[in-house]
Amino acid sequence: MGNTINSNPAVPPPPPATPSSIGDKLMASLEKIVDGLVLLRITTVIGEVSNGNIQESANGLQATFDAKPTDVSCTTINMLLGNCTTVRSQKFADNEVYAKLHQDDVAVGRTVRAETIDLVLKGIEAAGAMTKL
Repeated sequence: MGNTINSNPAVPPPPPATPSSIGDKLMASLEKIVDGLVLLRITTVIGEVSNGNIQESANGLQATFDAKPTDVSCTTINMLLGNCTTVRSQKFADNEVYAKLHQDDVAVGRTVRAETIDLVLKGIEAAGAMTKL
């Protein structure tokens, strides 16, 4: 679908299309799965947080801080293209301990991703073997 051009400013443009059919919903789910497989996102935050403030959501882990965190480092790695983007607060960039902590978090994320891909490939292989029975 292209952009809508509204020639009459008194008439608001139509709302954006939302997934309404099962096919649209299935495609949206598949896009989310592919996005999750291709993009590895690691965020390390230093701040005051309690267990009651951490919740799992559809978008991942969500944390509410008692005070505004000022020490943050976020890394996104496109596993398909090899692009890597890291954004850090100044305090995080200046603190070697924080930087090492984030490096360790990225290493753990990459290890978990490799194990997940291995598990998925083994599952596909097992499913293929079962269809030959």
